[in-house]
Amino acid sequence: TLVGAHWTSQLSDQGEDETKGRFAYADTIYAAYAAEVRANPKADYLVCGDFNDPPDADPVARNLRLTADPALVTP
Repeated sequence: TLVGAHWTSQLSDQGEDETKGRFAYADTIYAAYAAEVRANPKADYLVCGDFNDPPDADPVARNLRLTADPALVTP
């Protein structure tokens, strides 16, 4: 599965709580990923795009559950 995402900017999300904007995009993508992997543990899943956030920002690191540490994802 390939997910291409273009999240709203940090400026447009100012004042939003963590149930909207980039946080909500991350939660939605992660839920779809988790459902697919539960159905098929060998599924390939790639999320790419413009998240308008650095890898260590909360929507990416905490909600989408990604890491900026290459050592954790490479053999």
